[in-house]
Amino acid sequence: MRLVHCDFSRRNVLVRPGDARWRVAAVLDWEFAVSGSRLADIANFLRYDLQSRPVAEPHFSAGYASAGGDLPDEWRYLTKLVDLVALCEMLTRDELPDGVASELVELVRATVEHRDPQLG
Repeated sequence: MRLVHCDFSRRNVLVRPGDARWRVAAVLDWEFAVSGSRLADIANFLRYDLQSRPVAEPHFSAGYASAGGDLPDEWRYLTKLVDLVALCEMLTRDELPDGVASELVELVRATVEHRDPQLG
């Protein structure tokens, strides 16, 4: 178990230019932090990152590993399953805007139907 941010996404990561590349300057918005699996934060960060339309990968996992992070076998599949739980929880919330609800349903459907080739 580790301290898990639970809202770890691009909007909560501040970066600044380093010598030859961007570096993380701060991670904001810790009010949902809990003790849990690191896969929850990885899943949240990579939620919209598809193999057919990569945004952060393979840079995220390479940076994670170079900083000493350890990813289990089949980590992409596992993060999708962890994220499935988070997506379903979000769908239970009252006052969820229709646009958000339909987006969450599409993410759930894509995971369950294995439409993303990275899920194997």
